[in-house]
Parts: sequence; structure tokens; C-alpha cells
Amino acid sequence: MALTLSIVAPLGLLSAVSLQRAWRRQRANIDRQNIATARAISVAIDTSVDTTTAALEVFGTLHALDLPDLAAFDNLARRLIVRKRDWASIVLADDTNHVIAAFPDGDADVSQSSAAGWAHTVISTNHQLVSNLFTLGKEPGHFVMIAVPIVRDGRATLALG
Repeated sequence: MALTLSIVAPLGLLSAVSLQRAWRRQRANIDRQNIATARAISVAIDTSVDTTTAALEVFGTLHALDLPDLAAFDNLARRLIVRKRDWASIVLADDTNHVIAAFPDGDADVSQSSAAGWAHTVISTNHQLVSNLFTLGKEPGHFVMIAVPIVRDGRATLALG
């Protein structure tokens, strides 16, 4: 009995130590994979925000927004939103957060969301804005408002989101 115990006890201890080390290595691998996944998602989000901001800035420089020409805005927004399938709408607003134009169908009420006041913020700071995630009452899904100022004669007059 003592001989059996003297052989089995060290093997059991060795197995326990080996199992603990393997467990730690697996956890370290999972942690590294999770960090890599989080970094990849972060880069993808940053890229999406940057491309959206660039598209809005280009749209904002067009002559259709000088007056603004609402028919031209609608035409340009229609063509742009077809290319940007992840965009829910394109909205043009003034510094009182009054929506001047929106495509599609003027549906752009974010007044009850975390993006409320977005146009005033963009115009007063003359800087782009990326809101927190928000939901719209009857619309399914989560949304983010990405907006840029429309600058004319060195002054932000409208916001495009």
C-alpha cells in the first residue's frame, strides 16, 4: 500500500501541476485573441467613421448646399445613400436643430435620442461629431449620428449628418 501511494501521489501531483499550467496557457491565449479581436473591431469602426466623415465633408463642399438647394440636395443624397448601405439617412440641419432637409422621406427625428442637439453642437464647435449609440422609437436597430459642419466664408452655417 505504501509503495502504491508513493508512486501514485507524485504522479497525481505532477498531473495537477501540468493541468494548472495548461489552464493558464489556454487563458493567456484566449486573452490575446480577445485583445486582437477588440483591436480589429476598433480599427474597423475608426475606418468606417473616417470614411463616413470624408464622404460627408465632400458632400458638404458641393454647391447644392450653398443656398441650400433642396432639390439638388435630395438628388445628391439619393445617389450617395445607395452607395452607403449602412447609412440610415442623410440630414441637413441648422444651428437650432431644425431639419432643413433629410433623405429618405424627411425622416430624421433624433430629438429623443442621445444625438439630440447634434446640429447645434457641430455648428457651434465647427467640428465633426460622433454620437453614442441610440435607438429611434419605431425603427429597428441602433444608430450613430456622424455629422460635419458646412462651412461657408469661414463660418459654419449648417450641419450635415
